[in-house]
Amino acid sequence: MAPLTPVQSFQHTLREISVNRANPCELVRELISNSYDAGANRILVFPLIQKKGLLFFDNGKGLSEAEKDKLNDIEPYRAFFSIGKGTKTKGEQIGYKCQGSKLCFASRRFSVITRCADEKKWRWKTVDNPKTTLDITYDLTATQTETPWLVLRDQILVDADERTSAILEALGEDFFRTEFTQGTMLVVEDFEVDNHAEYFSVKEPEVNYLYNYIRFFTAHGDVRRIDTKEHGFRPSDVKAVRSSLKSVKACGMEIWIVDDKTGKGALREIPLGWPYLPPQDKGEEPPEQPQVVKALRKGRFLARYATAFKHEDRTYQIIFAIDGHRRALEKYKSLGRQSKSGSGIKLSEVRGVLLASNGIVVCPYPALLDHTSMRDFSILQEGMEHFVFIINGNFELVTNRDALAPSSLQVLRDVKFVEQVRTFIQQLRQQKEGDVLAQLMDRLNRETTRHKEDQYINNNNRLRDELRERETFVIKGIPALETRPFFAPETGEEHFVGALYTMFAHLVEQGNPASKFWSRPLTFAGLGIDALALKDEGGQYRNGNLLCVEYKYAFSKDDEFNHPLNITDRIVCWDLKYPEIGELVADIYNYEGVVKSKIQIKGQDVGFSVSDVRHRNELKELEHEVMVLSLRALINATFDVKWRPGSKPVPAAQSKKKTAS
Repeated sequence: MAPLTPVQSFQHTLREISVNRANPCELVRELISNSYDAGANRILVFPLIQKKGLLFFDNGKGLSEAEKDKLNDIEPYRAFFSIGKGTKTKGEQIGYKCQGSKLCFASRRFSVITRCADEKKWRWKTVDNPKTTLDITYDLTATQTETPWLVLRDQILVDADERTSAILEALGEDFFRTEFTQGTMLVVEDFEVDNHAEYFSVKEPEVNYLYNYIRFFTAHGDVRRIDTKEHGFRPSDVKAVRSSLKSVKACGMEIWIVDDKTGKGALREIPLGWPYLPPQDKGEEPPEQPQVVKALRKGRFLARYATAFKHEDRTYQIIFAIDGHRRALEKYKSLGRQSKSGSGIKLSEVRGVLLASNGIVVCPYPALLDHTSMRDFSILQEGMEHFVFIINGNFELVTNRDALAPSSLQVLRDVKFVEQVRTFIQQLRQQKEGDVLAQLMDRLNRETTRHKEDQYINNNNRLRDELRERETFVIKGIPALETRPFFAPETGEEHFVGALYTMFAHLVEQGNPASKFWSRPLTFAGLGIDALALKDEGGQYRNGNLLCVEYKYAFSKDDEFNHPLNITDRIVCWDLKYPEIGELVADIYNYEGVVKSKIQIKGQDVGFSVSDVRHRNELKELEHEVMVLSLRALINATFDVKWRPGSKPVPAAQSKKKTAS
């Protein structure tokens, strides 16, 4: 009998991979990474507006059909169309998961033209509807040609209009004979993306999304390519960071841009490296430092710091570029802000703490400053608009390369790793070179403290102004209280609920029918259990005679309770939404109980009881009951109360309740 083995659907997997992207331009990111890995020194990108697609060329080593990769035993040409069969080594090359190129297949039509150095002819292949056509039986055999420029014109980009014809003219016979002696050309038509022209534009760089995406989020915009003259980094820092670039060959790159004035298209060079801002321009006035600038948001101060460090036998780099918010707004003209959209990439997307893998920015990581080891520098969270802080390393990513894999997060949370980051910032702050950083942090501390102080003042003023509008009540029959109105609690004032319950519990006489619901609190805390109360005044201060009491402004069975039901004896709230008998009440600790009965005093509802408390994953019920009380209703049922409605709007749940007059 043949063994049972799992079955994999090639088409299903391919469909999942080909559309597994958060941004359509990830296709270009992956193709650029492939080009760098293939040793290319020239890359050309042509957005195809008519065809709603893309033409991509690199002069790397091409996709061979003849030679198998020694490590993975597969020809590069066949690996390009396959799943899980790549020619790259984990930790040494960018796209080792061999899935990035599959983004090409989310299209109506896909074509490839390729040639290796030892070949006299070019090979080409077109696949219609690749997402549904390709499977393990598909014939990948390519057709050889001596005139690939004609194949491109007559077989691939057919029915070209004036926009596509201009590109075909640039990629004529001369191009193929002089520049395409080896390499790969990919043509994607009808790429599955909404608003194709928004992402794959031929507009000028300042308003061109793809141009800026390539600069900020691809291997061509490698964050390690820092420079003293261009960016202002110290020579020693440049040497430390760029040392890991020895295996990454520089590559020229151009993109097709249509001139706004002439309407003619031409290739435009894309600068190499991540676009750190240049140092002070000639003739530019020295910027005011953070300590003296009138408003930080108007600051043009700048500073550059970088380093490299080892962790678990791997090298990581830190690049810290400070540019005051006003300077960043002025220099990054292509990035969007409140008043204009620019290229479509927001300035805020490239500020703050960023993570990069093998030089490519992957995602923001503000959590770094939340780590306990970084508490001395957490104030930087308040000033992320003034800097970019990039940590680069060989971080493992999830399949679509837009987030970190769990193993990478584990590294970033490692205390020893974070301590090295902390030491770098601490040493900077203490050195003369770190004066701008020290001033920025001091200024942020002062302004944040002042802002919080202003918030407190404003809140206090608001409370005073609104006090006369709030609902009040007076307790009659108690001389000391008859002339002293109480204010009804409002949202967020659960501590006030506790204070009122504690005070009135001391005023209820033992003979009062409601006295058993007024258990006198002995403690009051802001964390954990709110209070311990006496169950029986005649008993001792022991566990059996102590109740755990929680105070809430509002309570509803629709909201999970934030304390364990199995140890809570009493919940006292102001605004109570009464559930039906038999409904469930749950907490965030996976305990739940059943509403057993209503609690009444002289026929008036004051709360309900919850019994049959148990853990959701266990069948055994605990012998525990929780009493949920409405303090508002309890006061009504216990005392002679006169209410004065406030002029502020009353929450719907309160307005339905009857009040005694």
